[in-house]
Amino acid sequence: MQFVADLYKDWVFAYRITVSRYPALPLHFIGTTLFVALVAGLSTLVPYLLRQATNALSMDAAHRAAGSAVLLAGAYGLAWTAAHAFEWLKLMLSAAVLARCGAAFHHVIFARLIRVDYTRLSEQDPGKLVSGIARSRDAFSAIARPRTRSPDLCPRPSARANAGRDHASSCVAAVGRSRIPRRKRRRASVPLRR
Repeated sequence: MQFVADLYKDWVFAYRITVSRYPALPLHFIGTTLFVALVAGLSTLVPYLLRQATNALSMDAAHRAAGSAVLLAGAYGLAWTAAHAFEWLKLMLSAAVLARCGAAFHHVIFARLIRVDYTRLSEQDPGKLVSGIARSRDAFSAIARPRTRSPDLCPRPSARANAGRDHASSCVAAVGRSRIPRRKRRRASVPLRR
């Protein structure tokens, strides 16, 4: 139970730091959370509309309403398009909020670093100091960046095709086989015979 209490204290401490530099965080966080809930609701509506459209199209002509199948198919198409568009908007909104939180943390880190006495700072190993700051920056910005990958360029490795290779090497191999045009080698110009 102590672990959960420590996590809560750390969360409150981080929240106070962030709100001190980013006062609109509560409003933006609530707005983003509501938008994520809307996207989740819209995403769950897509399969339901597909099922209803399929059921309406598979009924006999005598038992179905004249335009219900077309309306349901149109609603499915609009819901599917909106769900995919809103998915990108969701990623942009959450990345914007997380980037501002990261900027607030970095401002506090560097403001604190500037206030440290030079003698105390010069006693520290500069490599460790820079690496600690870089790790904290990279760790927080890794949360803010969405983890998307192109299915054409980076397929998941299969056990048979990529035996003995890790995922990174299979991505490199996939990029090598991709549709990226390679430069052709120039041949020495040979005069044409007539």
